[in-house]
Amino acid sequence: MTICTECGFENPENHKFCQSCGADLPTISELESKLEIEEISSSSTATVESDPAISIENSEPVILSESTNKLENLDEKPPQEEDVTDPDLSTPIFTKLRYAGLSDVGKERNHNEDGFRCFSQFMITESHSQPEFQTHRGLFILCDGMGGHAGGEVASAMAIEAIAENFKPFWTSGLPSQAKIREIIVIANQAIYNLNESELRKNAGRMGTTLVMVVVDGTEVAIAHVGDSRIYKISEDGVTQLTRDHEVAIKLIDEGMDAAIAYERYDAHQLTQALGPNSSQSLEPAIAFFSLESPALFLLCSDGLSDNDVVEQNWQQLSPLLVADSDLKTGVKNLVQLGNDLNGYDNISAVLVHCQIDVSS
Repeated sequence: MTICTECGFENPENHKFCQSCGADLPTISELESKLEIEEISSSSTATVESDPAISIENSEPVILSESTNKLENLDEKPPQEEDVTDPDLSTPIFTKLRYAGLSDVGKERNHNEDGFRCFSQFMITESHSQPEFQTHRGLFILCDGMGGHAGGEVASAMAIEAIAENFKPFWTSGLPSQAKIREIIVIANQAIYNLNESELRKNAGRMGTTLVMVVVDGTEVAIAHVGDSRIYKISEDGVTQLTRDHEVAIKLIDEGMDAAIAYERYDAHQLTQALGPNSSQSLEPAIAFFSLESPALFLLCSDGLSDNDVVEQNWQQLSPLLVADSDLKTGVKNLVQLGNDLNGYDNISAVLVHCQIDVSS
């Protein structure tokens, strides 16, 4: 198979032109490519930091080949191809993607309903007609399950698995559209909802989960969330909460109620959105896109860490992690310990994603 350097399509050997975009295909002697894929999850390891320079055995172009086969059957056209033959060196250049995650049961719970999974893909392509071009991609998912033992952890694991599996076809080039990201989240919701229905679960016994997701493709980022788990961005300018909790108080404030009155309600922090309890017709995931222009650190976390403004009041502890090659393993351990010290009554999960951005002129 020969991978097209223009659109990423996998073509049969000995073809001179790409079957997808029509571009000239390089010969084996003209093209040298390196693809590395790494995955970590809360079930496989407590804390892992990824460096794209690390080679992962037996994980060569599995995702790319699966993606190509599935894209041919999608209603939506593949993402637009990018012109990489003459890059503008005055624009931000993504140089490195690193991450670390940790999940802890907390001080008062006897089982952990949280879960996370991280994927990264790093590809270097060289040919006679263009300089070395690097592609960095990452998918980061964190869920906080609800429904008690054998309920919440089942829901969070199902959501992570469904999203990860259905996201793979879009890793050929660029980010999926807002509609496709929503479709992927809906598939996860429906899987949990169907299980609730088949097991005749009622009211508080219905399993569900929150969701936060960050997708990185070079300097382009997409985020999505359902529920009250959060995504923060830490930069040189400070900390920014990128998500807005799906809860009763926030909904009432949006409808015009005074914040003080809204938060006095007994159900102020009750979720208005979650994956699993309800059918997909009522699901409204929040999805946003933006570009990175400078180094950034993303924090995905469950409410066991974010409750009581722990992140907002202690974000300065994260600012040293903005530098290149910072110790993310220690950083995420310190965050979880901070959550246990200041909260501790719930499971605590955190994923740190560091995006190194350089600007050349």
